Amino acid sequence: MNLIKLVTFLLWFVLIVYIILGGTALGMATWELFPPKEQGAQYRLFIHKAIGPTWEASHLLLIYLPFGLFLAYPFVYSVLSTVFLVPAILILVAIVLRVIALILLSINAMLSRLLRLVSLLALFLLGTIAGVIASGQIIFQQDQLVPVNLWNSYVIPFAVVMGAFVVALCSLQACLYLLVRAEEAENDTLIAALRSRSLIAVAVTTILALVGLILARADVPILWHGMIKQGIFLLVVTTFFWLWMVWSLFQEAYHRARNLMIIETALLLLWWGASQTPYLIPPHITIDYATVGPYNVLIALLIGSIIGLVCLFLAIRYHSHIFKSRGSEPSM
Repeated sequence: MNLIKLVTFLLWFVLIVYIILGGTALGMATWELFPPKEQGAQYRLFIHKAIGPTWEASHLLLIYLPFGLFLAYPFVYSVLSTVFLVPAILILVAIVLRVIALILLSINAMLSRLLRLVSLLALFLLGTIAGVIASGQIIFQQDQLVPVNLWNSYVIPFAVVMGAFVVALCSLQACLYLLVRAEEAENDTLIAALRSRSLIAVAVTTILALVGLILARADVPILWHGMIKQGIFLLVVTTFFWLWMVWSLFQEAYHRARNLMIIETALLLLWWGASQTPYLIPPHITIDYATVGPYNVLIALLIGSIIGLVCLFLAIRYHSHIFKSRGSEPSM
């Protein structure tokens, strides 16, 4: 494995970690919007105590990703930052508004609820960006970027379904995490409410995944052929872990279901990456033919990224110890 491929894998790994951690934090908004009857305020307080400020630290990874892409693939960065400038700004604004929503909970419930919807918009935009890239909407002619009608690209069925899929996936992650916290708090009422919500999230996520596969076969040939060729093994493994996770949920083994969901999310993104290989931006820009940063810059990026990620994970672990100690177990 040469250096640029190693850096590419590192960037993809960071994206996976962000979807698991940051995606779960944003996905909590779904369950804040639909609390159990007669338990709205206490239920939202339970969520805030469960996630604490630890999850928000994971959004540093989202800042790292464009920075790392700029150093590793400056041309790819320039293309994506040009095409997706407005969606990227909206995502960053949504993350900031997510924090404001937590502050406004005790001040203005209606405004706080509106800002939670913005959190889900951030997840939807992340999914649609992936769908637009994979569907080959970014075209070059004679090494020049063809102007992209972003609105038309975003309303193609595959991109819309991928946006909804990311929302459903992250909401399911969040629900399983809350189930584990409710089980630790021995709150049977909340466990029953969250279990029914998690089953609904499983059904919605499964349907959107199947619809996405059907649309990929019809409208995204590069991704589809990759899925059934170099990605076929990961498809089988991903399906196995998904069924195992669902079975664990039915068995009320919530810790196991949560852990399997983490593995499932990682496998889904690995499958997507393997299926799209060697393309960075289909159908024209591949890993081998993309403009890459200087060798010394790639070395510095690799070493600095590893050190930074270790420090970040240690910080998250430390914060988890502080904010999720036994003395701060969520209760209703």
